[in-house]
Amino acid sequence: MGRKIGVRKESAEYAQRMKERVDAIGGNPHQRSEALREDEVAAHRRIYCRHYDRCIDLSEAKQWESFSCEECVIREELTIEERREEAEIMVRIFRDKGFALGE
Repeated sequence: MGRKIGVRKESAEYAQRMKERVDAIGGNPHQRSEALREDEVAAHRRIYCRHYDRCIDLSEAKQWESFSCEECVIREELTIEERREEAEIMVRIFRDKGFALGE
């Protein structure tokens, strides 16, 4: 029996396979058995990732306690302009729901 050779995580081929997987299933989150503590969030979540919302949806659909982005090789962050647009949308949503936003 020959030994199977895997694709190294650091390789461009692996990154391309992961991108195809993300596009196909909507994300690449890794399940966690317990919720993140506040001090762990920055290490485990890429909130500015272009696929972050899909990963949240996927983890909710699978009813996971929590998930991590730490092992994902996809690095497709939103641009500053896209972040600004999303923030403006969120402010409108919160205002429409009657939340006071430090004004």
